[in-house]
Amino acid sequence: MPARSTKSTQPVLGVMAKYWTPGQVKTRLGRCLGMHRAAEVHRLFVQCLLRHLSGRGEWEGCLVVWPLQRLPEMEAAVAGSSWLVVPQSEGDLGAKMRAFVQQQFRQGKGPVVLLGADVPDLPREHIRQAFRLLESHTAVLGPSHDGGYYLLGLSRDVPELFQQIAWGTSQVWEQSVARLRQAGVPWVALPPWPDVDYLDDLHALRQRLRQSPEPVFQELEKELHRLLSTEQ
Repeated sequence: MPARSTKSTQPVLGVMAKYWTPGQVKTRLGRCLGMHRAAEVHRLFVQCLLRHLSGRGEWEGCLVVWPLQRLPEMEAAVAGSSWLVVPQSEGDLGAKMRAFVQQQFRQGKGPVVLLGADVPDLPREHIRQAFRLLESHTAVLGPSHDGGYYLLGLSRDVPELFQQIAWGTSQVWEQSVARLRQAGVPWVALPPWPDVDYLDDLHALRQRLRQSPEPVFQELEKELHRLLSTEQ
């Protein structure tokens, strides 16, 4: 099937994020660090991503948040920035992502790229590359090392991509690719990038941050050092 050519109208970058309530976020990391420190790590990741990936005229940024009752705190966290705060829908991760994507397309926007908050140092060029690829492909996926994906990009709604997926498992990538192939959807993969779920992932992230010249990454490493050096 030939690739679907799409002309961008209003590229949208969505970052899916939960509020940083201890015990509700980064629980695998919390088993090593304690749930309060793991929640603080999540908060630092979200804030870093928002600073690092602000639109600068390249895309409209949306922080897609959960739960609804924490919306005011999340809006306060982005006050003064160009980011919009949008509530997540009910349902599993697939339902939440599809609802956001559908909303953007109904408003005449798109293409749409979605990230989680576990890739705070994702190169900005990966986002640019995803939007470029969506000019000639319907879907773009960025594989992570745990069998999932860190990025999803769509130039139109693809319902099959959000159904019958074992979210949160090592089967997400394999199942998602199978759905795209079965539906005959033109898709392409970005280079892999590591997300941060476990303590070893966090150590590897800190090593990358130390080697980066980017001020936002240097600040994140400074904050992580301060946090992880304190007594629990």
